[in-house]
Amino acid sequence: MAQKTKSKAQLEKEKKENLTRIKEANRILQQTKKQKEASIGQLNAIQEKITVQKGVISNISKEINYIESDVKETEGIVGALQNDLNKLKAEYATMVYAAAKTANSYNKLMFLFAADNFNQFVMRLRYLQQYSEARKKQVEQISKVQAVLSGQ
Repeated sequence: MAQKTKSKAQLEKEKKENLTRIKEANRILQQTKKQKEASIGQLNAIQEKITVQKGVISNISKEINYIESDVKETEGIVGALQNDLNKLKAEYATMVYAAAKTANSYNKLMFLFAADNFNQFVMRLRYLQQYSEARKKQVEQISKVQAVLSGQ
């Protein structure tokens, strides 16, 4: 009977040990499950972050393309303005050269008094005034184009 009791006590002890092991295994399983869920959550968060960063990169790329096209457009405008400025300067130089030929007051007076009648005299006087105004406008236009070019 002692062997049976010993055997029964040993069985009880083994049963308790097994129950303890089962509890420990369940605890480890729960812990592993929590870690797995946390890892899956982290993975989802990382994937979302990657998606958002791809969107940001795409937006930055679009902005760069927009800025590059804007720079090209501005370069084209600057080139056109530079051409206009060169043409205006050439026209003004021609105008100044022609004016220099008849620049002195004596020539202007001769031009005016060489008129056949008073109406022609008035017309010539208006012509000289308009020519002078045209030269002033040409200088203003050159200044404006240069200011726009400086701004660009």
